[in-house]
Amino acid sequence: SILKDNWEKVSVFGLLRFSIDSSFELSGGLRSEDYSDFGSPTTLTVFSRQDLTDSLSLFGRFSTSFSPPTGNDLYYPDSGNPYLEPEEGGSWEIGLALGKNKSNAQTKLTFFRSEIEDLIEFGFPNMNVARARTEGVEMTFVWSVTDAWQLRGSYAYLNAANLTTSEGFLDRRPKHSGSIGLEHSEESTVVGAEMVFRGDTREKDFSLWPAPWVNADDYAVARLYAEHELKEDLSLFGRIENLFEAEYEEVDGYPALGIGAFGGLRYLF
Repeated sequence: SILKDNWEKVSVFGLLRFSIDSSFELSGGLRSEDYSDFGSPTTLTVFSRQDLTDSLSLFGRFSTSFSPPTGNDLYYPDSGNPYLEPEEGGSWEIGLALGKNKSNAQTKLTFFRSEIEDLIEFGFPNMNVARARTEGVEMTFVWSVTDAWQLRGSYAYLNAANLTTSEGFLDRRPKHSGSIGLEHSEESTVVGAEMVFRGDTREKDFSLWPAPWVNADDYAVARLYAEHELKEDLSLFGRIENLFEAEYEEVDGYPALGIGAFGGLRYLF
């Protein structure tokens, strides 16, 4: 049988951080691993931040990665492939951060790119994509409108490409995604609303064979949530998911749940 009785993994990780003053930071990490079935990879990450003004910072990161297939990737019925290779890649990001932790508003703009070899993609069976690339831009913001009200949001544009085939797509990677939320927080009560959205996604329809590419649902889904502290270690919470009962499928052929209400007591000890 090709099913392994056991796997072994040993890892060692080190991190070094250097700073001349509070306006500059440089850090680097190194990880060495030894897998009984996937070799002995070494990966690294380097991060740097430089304050340009009191409220504006420039930052960047470079890292390499190694990710062996999981047990489900290898042996799950129908989709498992015991001959999968580990994923290996390199990625970088560079961006600007506006605002400090104590300011009323913080915004971060990040450009990123990753090159991946042997990317593991779902299928029947699962497969390695010899060469793939993801790149895009992400923006996040947090605005404290008042001491009690906070508005926050995020948006990401992603271009995910299969560089091995003429199709050029990677499964289930939305080009547009993000969220926006508003939260009111007092001493013992938190109430908030949030909406998440996804658009322009391609995926494979595995109800047909060979599985064709289809356009996945675009959707925006809202939720409400609240929590009230009854005493120091006991609180009452509740939430309503899919507030407007949107009809959509996160994965082709699997409809998402409609409106749902949940609540309970939380006790900490």
